[in-house]
Order: sequence, then structure tokens, then C-alpha cells
Amino acid sequence: MATTMGILHLRPRPPSHALPPATTPSSRLILSRSSLSLRPLPGLKMQTGTARLRHVSRCATDGAFEPSPEEDPRTSRFREEMDKEYRAALRTQKAMAKELEATSFCDEGAKLDSYVTEIVSSPLILSDKARELAVMVCSKAFMAIDLSIRVAANAHLRVDASSEMSPYTVKQIIRTYVSIFLKTAEDACRRRFDRTVFISFIDALRGLAAISHILFEDTLAVVNNVEDSSSYYSPGCDVEALNHELQFSIKELLTSLTTAPERNTYELLWPALSDATLHVWDFVIRITDIRNKALAHAQARSNDKYRRNK
Repeated sequence: MATTMGILHLRPRPPSHALPPATTPSSRLILSRSSLSLRPLPGLKMQTGTARLRHVSRCATDGAFEPSPEEDPRTSRFREEMDKEYRAALRTQKAMAKELEATSFCDEGAKLDSYVTEIVSSPLILSDKARELAVMVCSKAFMAIDLSIRVAANAHLRVDASSEMSPYTVKQIIRTYVSIFLKTAEDACRRRFDRTVFISFIDALRGLAAISHILFEDTLAVVNNVEDSSSYYSPGCDVEALNHELQFSIKELLTSLTTAPERNTYELLWPALSDATLHVWDFVIRITDIRNKALAHAQARSNDKYRRNK
């Protein structure tokens, strides 16, 4: 939303250093509690892989199947087929994401829009500093709700409904976070800048990150629950290190807020909320992207097994 007063767009836009938008997995994966009728994945338990499967199951940095330095033409063709399956799954994820995200937290988004309109048009907020802080809070609330929608939609896309976190549970938890984001924006609209409310906002952001991490761990455990270790999916990065770094950053921000003298609180609210939102945005987008690649890997592997068993 833009205004004649020079206030910038408030709808969330990824930071310039963020990864591409998260996508969601293939329609052939189980969509728990969904009205869509989709063919579930065949069982993930596999017999010991053939030599050619060992060659093609390793993942490149982007999640595609990486060729062995030495492979015969037959293996090369097989790898290309697997890679095609993988990339098709990722393309399907993007379309599925839009469908699932379109109906999530629409009322909350509309409510936040109304707060923004009130902030930029109300004569009650006379202080330029208060107005700027209120606009920033709503901007970060937009980003937080956008992340909430992504995580809630992504939770519906699973390999094994029996062993992964329930999407219903995920959405119920996230709903409490969204209410906190809205409460913070409402308070800003009313010129109430309470330290405890900002701390709750940051804690809710940390909760979103935790759910993303749990979803990833559950999915990776299921995807790699196979007898042939050569067909495991490897994220290509140290996810635990990323999580540790995020937790450390959030803890530092919360400590600065909780220990600061009351007279310094106002000056700390802006950088604390802004930094926390950007840290969690980067983490959630990255972890969701890695999870999607693991799901696409499982889909391609499953499709190959299905073809070979026909």
C-alpha cells in the first residue's frame, strides 16, 4: 500500500538477500485433511538399490540428481528421467502453493489492511516518530502473516500422514501467533508501544521458525527411512547450524529488550522487531525450500520405483 505521504509499500517483499519464495510439493504427495483426491505415494521402504540407482540418487546443490563422474549411456538416460521427475515435482509445488495459500488467514490480512489505512490517514497520530514506528510494525506484521500462511500451507504437504506433524495442529498453533501479530499492529495503530507486546511478537516469530524446523525434521526422517542409504536425501547445508544461529540471534534481541532501561525501550523497539522478522523470514523461507526439495526427491524416487515395478 502506498500513500501520498511518502509511506512505502507495506505488503511483504522478500529481503534482497532472501531465497526465492517457498513452494509446496507435488500433488501426488498426501495432502492431509484436504478435499483433493490425490494418489498417495507408494510405500517408501525400498529394496537394496541397483548400481544405477546408487549413481543417480545423490543430490546436487539444487536438489536435482547428480550424475556420477563415470556412467554409461543407460545410466545417464535413467538419471535424466529422474531429474525430469524431480523438476516436474518442484513445478507442481509452485502451483499447489498458490492454491493452498489463497484461502489462509484472509480475514486477518484484511484486518491488518484496515489498521494500515487508519495509521496513514488518522490525524490522531501526530508524532512523526510514532507514525513511522506504527507503519514499521504493520509492515513486519504483514511479513509475519505471510510466513504464517506459507508454513500452514506447507504443513499439508507430506510423505507420510501417520508420522508427520498434523496440518490441523500446525494451523491451530499458527492461529495463536497470527492473533499476536494483529494485536501488536492494533496497539501500534492506537499509539500503544508496549515492550511486552513486542516481546510476544518476537516469541511468536520464533514459534513459526520452530514449526518449520519440526516439519523439516519429520519429513527428512520419513524420506530417508529406506534401506539403501545411497538414495538418502541430503539438504546440502547444515540445517542445525542455521537453527542454532537463528536461536542465538533471537535470544540476543530479546535480551536487549528485556534488560534495557525503560527510558531506552522506545529506541530499541524498531531495530529489535525489524531484525527479528528478517532473521525468521530468511530461516523459514530457506527451511521450507529445503523441505520442498526433500519431498520432490521422494516423489521422483517413488515414481521410479513405481515404473520399475509395473
